[in-house]
Amino acid sequence: MSRRLSPLNLAFTLSLLSIVACDESSTPTGPKESPSSALSAAASYSAQDLGLGGEFATTATGINAAGHVVGYQFRPDDAFRGFIWKNGVITHLGTLGGEHSRASDINDVGQVAGSAENAGGRMRAFRWTNGAMNGLGTLGGNESFGFGINSQGHVVGQSRISGNARSHAFLVKNGVMSDLGTLGGANSAAMDLNDAGQVVGWSETATGVRHPFLWENGVMKDLFPTGSTNTGTAYAIDPFGVVVGERNDRAFRWRDGVISGLGLGSQGPSVATDIRKGRIVGSVGGRAFVLIGGELTLLPLLPDGVVSRAYAVNGAGIVVGYTTEDLAPEPSCSVCAGFDHVTMWTPE
Repeated sequence: MSRRLSPLNLAFTLSLLSIVACDESSTPTGPKESPSSALSAAASYSAQDLGLGGEFATTATGINAAGHVVGYQFRPDDAFRGFIWKNGVITHLGTLGGEHSRASDINDVGQVAGSAENAGGRMRAFRWTNGAMNGLGTLGGNESFGFGINSQGHVVGQSRISGNARSHAFLVKNGVMSDLGTLGGANSAAMDLNDAGQVVGWSETATGVRHPFLWENGVMKDLFPTGSTNTGTAYAIDPFGVVVGERNDRAFRWRDGVISGLGLGSQGPSVATDIRKGRIVGSVGGRAFVLIGGELTLLPLLPDGVVSRAYAVNGAGIVVGYTTEDLAPEPSCSVCAGFDHVTMWTPE
């Protein structure tokens, strides 16, 4: 079976990428293309296995303008390590003295944000620059996790606060980690930020419901209406303040105060994980997708692939994520999921 990071052990909110988005409305409208025509449209992209997996699972989580890719890779010793891939060459980012690390995002100057284990066995958010990994500390608790980075090197993520019973979203700017608070509940996490300093993520409300938020100028704003019982997460924000994420198992886009579904039809649960130059990427019904101007394209699988996820896109439209291979049929299952392979989809 494919092995993944444990969200319980690592508190990696990015595990929420497998939890998919939802609509305030009941039923999403259909895409301009039917599912069959969307599948044929996938011929406009080519899928490339970056060759990092071998017999161990790997996932890409970020890509920058130069096409440099980051993610994490399981190793033969069961440790997982963050990596950066440049022009076919992979470099492991190391750790903060422990066994594990994970790269979550990369900016256009090559700085990487992620999380790494220290010598005491605790995870710490880090910023990696020119081969050097620097821990970013915590909000008083024993662990922190880095999820996003902007071009100025500011990092967002989630940290335990004093007492370790709760975790809050944070922003590291000019070397200072700031607690972004919550929407009235116990826990929150920041997933992404843009160069204007706008931050998005999720927070529990006073009633314990998880809502997506937009934080700017010291204020955390709930993207759902007051009293909404829907649940969701904001995963990405573009330079213009357009937000994408998931709401009740359906992908959403938030723009100028209005939240709406993406019109992905009834092909299954969906989530939007990144947006760049109008391109929205994510997954729907177990397949990676790109949505441009309302036109849905299901990205092609690698040979023997059965499931795919798209996590990030750059300005040139290159998408990265993973494809899960199908192992040889066994009596116990009709489709046997194997290891995840880092996948790059390039528009043709």
